[in-house]
Amino acid sequence: NIFFRGELGDSPQDYAFFPESKVTKFEDMRIRAGKNDIRNPFLIDELMRRLFIGTGQQGSIGSFVSVYINGVWKGYFNLCEHLREAFMQQHHDSIATWDVQQVNAFASGDSIHWNKTIAFLRTNDLTVAANYVGAQEYIDTDNVIDYLTVYSFSACADWPNNNWVAARERSARGRWRYYMWDAEMSMGFTGRTTSYNTFTSDLIIANPKTSTVYIPVIFTLLYASPEFRLRFADRIQKHFFNNGCFRRLLRPA
Repeated sequence: NIFFRGELGDSPQDYAFFPESKVTKFEDMRIRAGKNDIRNPFLIDELMRRLFIGTGQQGSIGSFVSVYINGVWKGYFNLCEHLREAFMQQHHDSIATWDVQQVNAFASGDSIHWNKTIAFLRTNDLTVAANYVGAQEYIDTDNVIDYLTVYSFSACADWPNNNWVAARERSARGRWRYYMWDAEMSMGFTGRTTSYNTFTSDLIIANPKTSTVYIPVIFTLLYASPEFRLRFADRIQKHFFNNGCFRRLLRPA
C-alpha cells in the first residue's frame, strides 16, 4: 500500500492519478502485482473492476505503472484505488464515517448494522412485497445485482467465500453495497468454461438461515422475492443489450 500521511506531506493527496475517475483526492492506494495472475500484463482484475464500474456502480479504477524506489526500477504494477473509508467518502460525496468490511473483518466501523441486515433478511418473508421494500432500506439491491452479474458472467473462482468487500455509510441513509476486489481468478483463468453456472454452483444455497458465507446467503434470501427477480432481469437487459456496458467494454476492437 501507498499512504499519504499528514506528517509527511499533504493528506489527502490531491492529484489526478486516474484521469477516467472524478476522484482526485487520495489517502492511500494499492500497488498490485497481479496476485494469482502474475503473467504480464495481468489485466483480468483491472478488467473486472472496470466492468463493475461500467454497470454504474462505484469501484476502484486503476492504471499500469512502472515503480521506482530510490531511483531503482522495481517492476511493472497495477496501481489502483484502495477500498477503504476514504475511498467510500470520496466516491459517494460523504463526510460521514463508514462501516467497511473485507470478507468478515472490519477495516473501519463495526458489525452492528451488518448483523441487523442479515437478521432482517432471515426473519422476514421476502415473497411479501412490503418486506422486500423493507430490505431495500438495509441493502442496495441494484448494487447486489450488478455485482453478482459481473462475477457470474466471469465464472470467478476463490469467491464468494473469499475476496469481497462491503461497505455502508454510518448514517440514516446508509445501505450496504458490494465492491469488486481481487477478482483475477476469472474469465477462464482457473479452467472454468462458459458452461460453468455460478448461480447453481455458488450462489443458491440450502442453508441461508445459518450459513456464514454471506454473499450466497443474501442472494438466496433475496431471490425468493418476485420483485428482486424481475429487477435482476431488467438489469441484465440494460447491461447486455442495446450497447450496454458488457457490449461496449468487451466488443472486439
